[in-house]
Amino acid sequence: MNQLTVFGTDTKTSKSGLDVVKANFVAKEPMDFDQIFSENYSRIRILTYSSDLRILHKIISKYDKVEVIIGRPAMVKQYDEFFHYQTQLSKELSVCFKKSKDVIREKIINKKLHLFVCKDIVSHEKCYLLEGPSGARRVLSTSANFSTAAFSGRQNEGYIIFDNDEDAFLHYEENFVHIRDKSSIEFPNPIRLLEDDYTPDLKSDLSLDGVEISKGESAGEVEQKMFSFKRSKQLTETIPSPNKSKLVFRGPQLDRISKALQKPTKEKAPKSRSLSINIEDELMELNEQYTSLKTQDTEKVKNDLRLLDEFFQGYQHFSGQVDKIIRNYNAFLTWALAVPMACDFRAGGLEENPYLYDYPLVGVLYGNSTSGKSQFLKLIHKMVTGTTQGVQNGQFTKAGIAAMQLDFKRYPIMIDDLDSTRFSSHAVEVIKNTDLLVNGEYAPIMIAMNASQDAFNTEIWKRSFIRSTRASLPDNDDKTRTLGRKTAEIIQEMSSSFFQSYLYHMVRHFKGEQVTTYSPQENLDMLYVSHSIIKTHYEQFIGQVPDWLSRVDIREVNREKYSPVVSDLMQLVINDPKAWKVKRGEVVLSADPITVRRLKKNTPDYLINSAISGQISFQREEIESFLNYRFRSGLFGII
Repeated sequence: MNQLTVFGTDTKTSKSGLDVVKANFVAKEPMDFDQIFSENYSRIRILTYSSDLRILHKIISKYDKVEVIIGRPAMVKQYDEFFHYQTQLSKELSVCFKKSKDVIREKIINKKLHLFVCKDIVSHEKCYLLEGPSGARRVLSTSANFSTAAFSGRQNEGYIIFDNDEDAFLHYEENFVHIRDKSSIEFPNPIRLLEDDYTPDLKSDLSLDGVEISKGESAGEVEQKMFSFKRSKQLTETIPSPNKSKLVFRGPQLDRISKALQKPTKEKAPKSRSLSINIEDELMELNEQYTSLKTQDTEKVKNDLRLLDEFFQGYQHFSGQVDKIIRNYNAFLTWALAVPMACDFRAGGLEENPYLYDYPLVGVLYGNSTSGKSQFLKLIHKMVTGTTQGVQNGQFTKAGIAAMQLDFKRYPIMIDDLDSTRFSSHAVEVIKNTDLLVNGEYAPIMIAMNASQDAFNTEIWKRSFIRSTRASLPDNDDKTRTLGRKTAEIIQEMSSSFFQSYLYHMVRHFKGEQVTTYSPQENLDMLYVSHSIIKTHYEQFIGQVPDWLSRVDIREVNREKYSPVVSDLMQLVINDPKAWKVKRGEVVLSADPITVRRLKKNTPDYLINSAISGQISFQREEIESFLNYRFRSGLFGII
């Protein structure tokens, strides 16, 4: 009888439960990459989840026979997404292979290199089987994916080796063969990966829900079929079923049908959204196009910097807290350019145990509806991706964002004009989920929304990069229209040349070759490094640093993060000292229940002992440090 295992229905074994390897600890021994993957072995078989293939060409050159099975992200469930993943992987392999072209070609021709991708399961297992000509055998069972970072020693990974253990080797070999033969497909015609004009050609026979994919169809043809299928399915689900032989459309249904049939905007979103950065080779992949970060167009970089300066000069025409909005937009720009590299900071690229909250993956601009949030976000998105097209608001869910963060790699998920209801329903789970992303490449999230500071609880403040926009355009007049047209022209003309040059400097920073010398603390401060790179560009390309480009660092951000609640508490200290009482190790504030609820929501949890209706108790030392204020008891409250 078939058994249901972690891989689905399985006929390999009739027993139930999980296969658990029981082993004895022998010793611990320090080993580097070359010692683990010793040249004493001639054959290697690799089972890995990650598609980071930077070190694949080293292994292929080292061993006579190579087999690799690559897992896939959990969200790749439909076959069109599988084809997309296969296409991405093919292009990455193509880049890797061309480094040692002759060796790879010889191995492919002689059938000594085989590459597989899981299609029916999601395989998270990481296992490496090595065999030598003298009969030596080694099994490496590990949490480490097949990537440079995983074997660098900077990440917390487990490495267990079985040397010349026949039973262990046979067990892991059986599992490898089972996954390869039952749940994977081999790359078609892999020698084409070496061709300069290579484009993936899908060679599988699959059908689902009446959509046929035939041998020899190109990726573009498959994509068009899937687009047509999804559109027809979308309309089918939108149109209600007949009721008593009559088809009645009501207002909301007509709206949904209308949206489903909408014509695309002038600027179409790219068919593929992905941004990948290879630090070792200083290479960037944007939407399946590969670019060397070393190659820069000086005139385009200069032009981008001039456009950015001109964009910021436009805020002088705003009304309200103009200086503050410029500071906040400068800080958000500094974060937004750096955050595609946050996954490297978080993975411990520069330290062993990074403090994750110093590298937030979610940024939020909130405030007035006429404060230029949307245009600013579009400008940043254009600089990074070459397009202003973001993600639809309806995709802001825990599951939707989690899928995009892995699928987009470092490509920013930009969501403009997110409504407060959707944000409050999904934001905490989405933002908390980013704390789990510490390995691999994954996308940052940039949000613009009309809201007040009360929309964000302490969990969101703690884990996010949040900036307010408390200035706005004046009433609709000729100056406003002129500024609007000029802003649109700047965004249209902006290229990604400056961002590519910026990334080159950031990559050099990770390789220890940065131009600017930082202190040990500044070296780990993603925001200060980013600010320094932007400043260096203006010094080198323009000759002077603009006034709006003020220093940004993590300390300034943390101070600013809670400035609204600090202001609220200090107003109560100044205006109503009798409401405060100092007790043993605590400071107690008495206020109306509404004020207490608001303060409890916006104040960091570690400051609060307790809160009841009309009263809130703070840890004395913590609240004094937080407010930079010393509480002293007096006859009529604090003095």
